[in-house]
Amino acid sequence: VAPYYVSTCTPTARTCLGIVSLCPSCRSGGYYVIGSDSITYYVWCMLDPAAPLGSGWMLLSRGGSACPALTGSTIIARTSMVATPPLCGYQSDAKPFANQASQVMLAVSTSTVPDFKSIAGFSLYIYTESIVAMTALQTGGTWNGGTTVQGVGLPITWQGDTGSFYFYASCNPGGATGWPYMYHSCGQTTGVHWISLGGGLLHSRTSIGTAQTTSSTWIR
Repeated sequence: VAPYYVSTCTPTARTCLGIVSLCPSCRSGGYYVIGSDSITYYVWCMLDPAAPLGSGWMLLSRGGSACPALTGSTIIARTSMVATPPLCGYQSDAKPFANQASQVMLAVSTSTVPDFKSIAGFSLYIYTESIVAMTALQTGGTWNGGTTVQGVGLPITWQGDTGSFYFYASCNPGGATGWPYMYHSCGQTTGVHWISLGGGLLHSRTSIGTAQTTSSTWIR
């Protein structure tokens, strides 16, 4: 029996949060949802009602130094999810999912095999309900621009483990061009690098300054 749930049901929900409403007892795993473009997608849902931020999070990307060959949308393949869920990859287009969401979460782990069933499996995470953050995912924009300080970006304000996520000041680096290249700290090695670089989706934080073993992007 696979340790993660894999749905074969006809989709009726448009988000992972919608699945929670339809099935409060459902477990984390792969589910079919209907995107804002009316296309059916196979996605990874973290359904953990006991988690600090609640249930219903959808995975948009999994990367980090443990993902040396990050290409394509590998996490949407059902066989990949069942084999070692979820494998390295990213949704090729965030818009069909972001158009139906209102929150973003960035999470990192020092494990090469993190537990994507619960937020408890992450080392650190931050989240936001910023309209600006969501609009960037909905329109192909980035999270760069404006003066920023530790944990607080203008116009994006993050919550959670903000002391370990440094967003440096105003610049428009070439590395941030829109999903999945969302933020680059303009040469500041201890700042956030939420981009696909060197084969993996990387995140640097102040106490390390190098890529985390596993990084992931979630929306709800």
